[in-house]
Amino acid sequence: MRNHYEVLDALRFMAATGVLLFHLAHWLNIPWLLPNAGIAVDFFFCLSGFVMVVAYQHKIGSSSDLLPFLRVRVLRLWPMIMLATFASASYLVAKGFLSSDAPTISMVLEAASLSLISVPYMDAPVSIGGPQVFPLNGPQFSLFFEIFVNIAWAALLITLPRRFYLITCAILIPLSGACLYYGFGGDTTANFWLGFPRVICSFFVGILAANLLTKDWDPGVLGRRLFVALLLMTALLVILPIPMGRYATIWTIIVSPILVVLGAKQQLPSRLKAAATFSGTLSYPIYTLHYPLFCWLNGIFVMITKSQGGLLEAAILAPIIIAICYLVTIRIELPVMAALRRANAPTVKSPA
Repeated sequence: MRNHYEVLDALRFMAATGVLLFHLAHWLNIPWLLPNAGIAVDFFFCLSGFVMVVAYQHKIGSSSDLLPFLRVRVLRLWPMIMLATFASASYLVAKGFLSSDAPTISMVLEAASLSLISVPYMDAPVSIGGPQVFPLNGPQFSLFFEIFVNIAWAALLITLPRRFYLITCAILIPLSGACLYYGFGGDTTANFWLGFPRVICSFFVGILAANLLTKDWDPGVLGRRLFVALLLMTALLVILPIPMGRYATIWTIIVSPILVVLGAKQQLPSRLKAAATFSGTLSYPIYTLHYPLFCWLNGIFVMITKSQGGLLEAAILAPIIIAICYLVTIRIELPVMAALRRANAPTVKSPA
């Protein structure tokens, strides 16, 4: 099994950009812009499960491997969390000098402290971003659940024999998927507990797909056509104003893992591989930083234009956010990944 997949990198970038536009649509009152792009979060969880198998499964054999694994995962996620927390906290502090209804410094410090250790703020005041459980950076909720499910998966891997481990993964998928009858959530106090079945369902679908469906086989022309067809179908689901409802669970359990597995089997032309790989690296800063960057840029936009919302602001802010994330990727994200590879080269491979 290869340990890097350029097509999956490109899909990761598309999903992160979709989340960015989805949130801009909500924040700027553009209801027709990618109304169902929230399923990109579930695709990220599925892709994460696939990557865990490729990069780490063969490295985790006993309880002594658990802490090194968690150390790598936390160090991989934390720099962008720290940067996003600082950006959001500094925005609220700056806002406090200009507005009488801004949160107090103590409230900002409390939220920042919880954000830095990725602990949900279950009773966050509205003035600081509540009822989001990560009020300084709403999308961070998925990183909390990512860490949770990584721990749960590693514990299963070192506890159960391989045969029973795969059976357990298979059982967890329909059990957690059934819980999603009540909806997808995890980001606010009201729906926080729905985040657990959401991440378990998506992540373990990716785990099972990587273990069962990635052997040495060529999907051929039919597989390539199916991949393109499912990709186009997903794009239509994201773009069209169709109520997803329970169909989101069907997409998560069936379509998402097939996209990941078939995507892993595709080959890009050599001239596109480097760009696809870089786009995958860029996706994490886009996902993690787009909310605090929006806060700052929206504040500046409103000060200059005395208005807010609409397609014009989204069209201006989206490329600026991506450009800033590009610089962060060059200056911070890539050096961090390189440092992790050097520090853990003997035992752990970097994720694809």
